[in-house]
Amino acid sequence: MAIASLPILGKNPDVSVADELNKLRGMIDESLKLDSSTPHLFVSHGTVDKAVVNSGSVLPEFDYTQESLEGLSVKWCLLGHIHRAQKIGSKIFYAGSPIRRQIGEDEPKGFWIHDLKKDSHNFVELPVRHIYQIEVSENNIPELSYNPEDIVRVVVKLKENVNQDELLREVEQRFKGDNVKIQKIVMPTHTVRVAGISKKTTLIEKCETLMKSIGIEMTDSLKNKIKIVEFCDPDEIETIAKSRLIEITKDKQVVI
Repeated sequence: MAIASLPILGKNPDVSVADELNKLRGMIDESLKLDSSTPHLFVSHGTVDKAVVNSGSVLPEFDYTQESLEGLSVKWCLLGHIHRAQKIGSKIFYAGSPIRRQIGEDEPKGFWIHDLKKDSHNFVELPVRHIYQIEVSENNIPELSYNPEDIVRVVVKLKENVNQDELLREVEQRFKGDNVKIQKIVMPTHTVRVAGISKKTTLIEKCETLMKSIGIEMTDSLKNKIKIVEFCDPDEIETIAKSRLIEITKDKQVVI
């Protein structure tokens, strides 16, 4: 077995992922000329345009296209980074994470067994913990059945300037365990309304309405960031944020 690999290249302006992949393609072809009987594999840490993330959507930015990887003269492409285990096309596989690491990871967790002799793939599911998040308020304490190993985040919404010790005591009695975290959020009793914002259905529309009302221009860059917040899970947002330079507006600060 021969393994060809590329590290995660990020957004280094001096490095082109496409160029590096083309260089590797040439090396693979030369290796196959010397020994065509040895199975060749491509291994990398990165994103593919057709990969499905935990939110059920695809990332707006990616390292490889499905077409570019399927064009490699390798038997399989074995990738890491996306937490959801999956097969893309005929020979691209994501291992996924063996455990749930964040809210929203409801898909099965486990590992792949790739058999070169049988030319087969088998996903083995593991019994792993779940991660839950529930919201609690004065008139709403949902029922939740969970195991001791599960991670539970309880968000308690408290009214501003109102003593709600009884609610907190009930929450602490109902949700117990080493992996239970109770977070308190004080909800302000006053509200500031923006005309027409309640009729908007998407986050991007609401933000555009809000910013227009306070006289701030909605840039294309900000639109893209809002779409990422709306459709990607927290881990994916962190990955995207680390891969690009964050634009900071010095003269104005907008809280959405």
